[in-house]
Amino acid sequence: DASDLKEATQEQAPVLRTSEVQQEELPDERDEDHKEINQKGSVEWGTYKSYIRAMGGLWVGAFLFLLYSATQGSVLVTIAAVGRWAERAPQNQDNFDIIGLVLGLGCLVIFLAVIRVYISFYTTIKASRRLHDRMAKAILRAKIQFFDINPLGRILNRFSADVGIMDDQLPHTLYDFWMIAFIVLGSVVTIAVTLPFVLIAFPALGWYFFRVRKV
Repeated sequence: DASDLKEATQEQAPVLRTSEVQQEELPDERDEDHKEINQKGSVEWGTYKSYIRAMGGLWVGAFLFLLYSATQGSVLVTIAAVGRWAERAPQNQDNFDIIGLVLGLGCLVIFLAVIRVYISFYTTIKASRRLHDRMAKAILRAKIQFFDINPLGRILNRFSADVGIMDDQLPHTLYDFWMIAFIVLGSVVTIAVTLPFVLIAFPALGWYFFRVRKV
């Protein structure tokens, strides 16, 4: 009768409303496709390999390593020559042999430092240009589905912010890192040669600085 139909309708109404609310709360699968995936944690070795290949390959990396080593080695030799000059007797400090040696080593340090700066920034800018060109070629050859999934602002951000970091910040950061690393390495070698017993404390100091760096 009419009363039974009314009661049945009242009982089904909350169920229908609950199902509608649950359907509204479900995330849209299309929104999931538009979310950008960002990797977190340590940089993978593949990223370093790709950047080294963009710089010119392992040969360029090996040449830069030798150039940084030669520059820091010439600095240490120059410091040692100045020390020998200071240890000489006052009447022998005006001799041309020691003065010429110090001046020659100083000019060598300046020359290697200038070459080091030029090649370092040249290779990093070259890597940035190559990565930009590869990305542009990939975008031009991408399917229409790629532009449907990735918003235009995200694509432009790759070509503006990310490429800007590779052009401006990364070359300075890499140069400062390698320069300071070789300065520290040169200091460690100098200490090891002059005061070998100090090497006993190096493992503990290395562990401590590694922990501080992680913090």
